Amino acid sequence: MGFLDKLLKKENNKQEEYKEEKPAKRIYQRLKEVSEVDYIRFELEEKETHIFDSKVGGAYYVPRDQNLPVNQKTGAPLYLLAQINFEQIPHIKDFPEKGLLQIFISGDDGVYGLNFDNEYSQSGWCLRYLEEVPKLVDESCVYKFQYSEDTELPLEKDTTFLLKDHLDKQVITMNDIHFDEVVDTYLDEIS
Repeated sequence: MGFLDKLLKKENNKQEEYKEEKPAKRIYQRLKEVSEVDYIRFELEEKETHIFDSKVGGAYYVPRDQNLPVNQKTGAPLYLLAQINFEQIPHIKDFPEKGLLQIFISGDDGVYGLNFDNEYSQSGWCLRYLEEVPKLVDESCVYKFQYSEDTELPLEKDTTFLLKDHLDKQVITMNDIHFDEVVDTYLDEIS
């Protein structure tokens, strides 16, 4: 086979690949149209934080009418992994416009309180949503985690990062609970 034959064969292969890509691109574009949603992407920023900021780590607020979140097996206080102040971030559909979401984990073991027999059990970790964020800080409601030499956490001692938000778009992924429904709807449209 000569040089020109090889070159033409490569060109024909590229054209065939392009023809095969076109339907895939069309499918992707349609899925993008029907499933694209806003989401918030966070970056960690080394910056001083306020008790009610969207952040990773650090001291946290416990309202007077609530108990300190603790590991139900050991009784040890939980550590603030992250918190999101919804007033500080762009609003997205199906999420609150205000309030504070706090995510707590255990520092007692290397798996941060996860129960492998029941992943939904919040005995070693906890989510809290506070509908109202106070305007003034009552220092008696602020808890600063006490480290011991046995504490195992994904962050260094006394580390806190500000969560810097970015509004972005996301096309449905195969891991999304609604993926099959969206794809089935689209396939019904084209068949």
